[in-house]
Amino acid sequence: MRRLLLFSVFSIFCLTISAQTKTWIGPQEGAFNVAENWNPPGVPHQNHDVIIPTGSDIIINGADIKSIAIEGNAVAALTHNLTLENNSSIAEDATVSWSSGAINGSTITNNGIINLIGTNAKSIDGNTMFINNGTININSDGLLILTNVNHTLNNTLSGVININAGGQITHMLGSGSGKLINSGLIKKQQSNGSFLILAEFQNSNGTIEVENGTLIINSQNADVQNAVLNDGIYNVSSGDLTLPERLPDN
Repeated sequence: MRRLLLFSVFSIFCLTISAQTKTWIGPQEGAFNVAENWNPPGVPHQNHDVIIPTGSDIIINGADIKSIAIEGNAVAALTHNLTLENNSSIAEDATVSWSSGAINGSTITNNGIINLIGTNAKSIDGNTMFINNGTININSDGLLILTNVNHTLNNTLSGVININAGGQITHMLGSGSGKLINSGLIKKQQSNGSFLILAEFQNSNGTIEVENGTLIINSQNADVQNAVLNDGIYNVSSGDLTLPERLPDN
């Protein structure tokens, strides 16, 4: 009986540890990997659900965790790889600045603002489903790589992708391509240069606008399926929009 009781207590203890939540309590622009910045203390790892509460300002300089919820008006800077096991979210008033590294996870839902900054390559890896209900601002030259066929960047009906610089949304050669699906708005603005979409692309009744510079959609590489342009709206007020010459058969 005593052994059974001890085993039960130990099992409950293990389950509690495995389901533990870590909440950020660190200073403004504090680092993720500092133990004292968390309640309970200790740097979060693969068994932890992470909460970044409203009012926070955190630098995520690499993390491998169970999930993350960036709440309220929290501000986060992503400067290195972020690996997530379970569904994660960014709140409507939250802001994430992404300067480098890869995001690899389950389903990540952005309802807020994500700013892509700096010229370092950024990638969406693994089986990630990245749902953009908010705004993604591409504010500097560089690559956003959709590395393989198992993931999707889904710009939903309410989603906006503002292209304010040069660069590319592209794929990893020889690995196929993740898919960019647009049901919302992709807008090329505030840059005289060219921006290329070389990843597999599907415009699903979305809107594509060019206000400045050139937007080139050219997902015709040998290891990438043809672009699929299903209806939608195409507006060019100034600049150029180049669509693929080779389109799928009806």
